[in-house]
Amino acid sequence: MGFVELIDVKKYFGKDNPVPAVTNFNLSVEKGEFVSLLGPSGCGKTTTLRMIAGFETPTEGKIIIDGVDVTYLPPNKRNVGMVFQSYALFPNMTVFDNIAFGLRVKKKSESEIKKRVEEMLNLIHMTEFRTRYPHQLSGGQQQRVALARALAIYPEVLLLDEPLSALDAKIRVELRSEIRAIQQKLRITTIYVTHDQEEALTMSDRVVVMNKGVIEQVGTPQEIYNNPKTQFVASFVGTLNFLEAGVVEKNNGILEVGGQKFSIGRALSEFASDKVTIAIRPERLRIVPDETCNNSFDAVVTRITFMGAIVRIHVKIGDALVACDTFNNPKLGLPEIGDKIRVYFSTEDVLVLSV
Repeated sequence: MGFVELIDVKKYFGKDNPVPAVTNFNLSVEKGEFVSLLGPSGCGKTTTLRMIAGFETPTEGKIIIDGVDVTYLPPNKRNVGMVFQSYALFPNMTVFDNIAFGLRVKKKSESEIKKRVEEMLNLIHMTEFRTRYPHQLSGGQQQRVALARALAIYPEVLLLDEPLSALDAKIRVELRSEIRAIQQKLRITTIYVTHDQEEALTMSDRVVVMNKGVIEQVGTPQEIYNNPKTQFVASFVGTLNFLEAGVVEKNNGILEVGGQKFSIGRALSEFASDKVTIAIRPERLRIVPDETCNNSFDAVVTRITFMGAIVRIHVKIGDALVACDTFNNPKLGLPEIGDKIRVYFSTEDVLVLSV
């Protein structure tokens, strides 16, 4: 059994015509693990987090933390720390007093409070800011204080609800690295809600991809990105080229796009139709010959997009528009719009998703 268990959890809103927000949710989180709930707005990820925190009660199912059924316990009876998107700091309290708040509610001694708050200030590198008020801090600094306040009470589980979405891009990258480093240092069990796939992939031990209140896939970041189990996961995580392909030889895994044949290296016996949908990530399509590639397409360049470290080359393969990514190397020439080129890929680069 995991440290945090959600068993057959369901949540409906409304009485006369209840609307499902979360359905048949089952998840086991190990002690010290960092798990992200990833999905679009309205998929049920924040509702799930609020049920773990005790701010919402499941319509059905159980929530267990460290072997204790907390399904119907109020938030103050669960030893969890919560970090919100909106910081939720007390504006009339200093940084020190904001971090100390939970400890004072628990009636800890002032000497213990002072020691713990100093530990938290050191942890978030804000010792010199102890006497400042929230309005005197940047957004990133306020969120650090919110994180320290959540950790100060020695929670068994740390819950974070899109804590970085209100910050600018550079601060987001810095703070997500800090959060992950703090989590690993403390080895605290953490559940993190985000709609940002980059956050989920870079921070997590495992990612739970949600859609319309249900779990689409659970796996490591590498599994989610490289081996998506559904078309939703494939399209939501990363960028994918989707192409309709005709089946030429089902037993040998030979397909064709725009009259050009290629191999996926395995039989397609599970598909009854003579057409399938395939997906290839842009970075898996090369514009120069590669000895690892046993497939290729003739293509015509339609557009080139400079993205900094990456250059995205848009090509047309038959009637399909496809993106190819290559590293930005000023020493290497790029094709021009209208050029006829060949793009290369291997059998392992092709995902067959559906009919």
